[in-house]
Amino acid sequence: MFGLRVNPNPAIALEAARRVRAFNPQGLATIAWAFASAGCTATALFDAIAAEAVGRVREFKPQELANTAWAFATAGHAAPALFDGLGLGLTPNPDVV
Repeated sequence: MFGLRVNPNPAIALEAARRVRAFNPQGLATIAWAFASAGCTATALFDAIAAEAVGRVREFKPQELANTAWAFATAGHAAPALFDGLGLGLTPNPDVV
């Protein structure tokens, strides 16, 4: 996207993948955005984020949904269950402001 392509140490992505349950929705969206922006595919990380986000998609704010969708699309990482779930997150949730 920005012409910048970095290849961070794969250990960073693997450690983040192990810790996704500790991330809030903003953290999940942000780490996906960061790796996609850097041009890093980090398959294990994107798989872990998708698996975690699917069950929590109603907790996401609209911007977090958008950032997550953008990150997966930009990284070219298929996550059908996540994208199906993102649609559910677009319905109003009175608990998320």
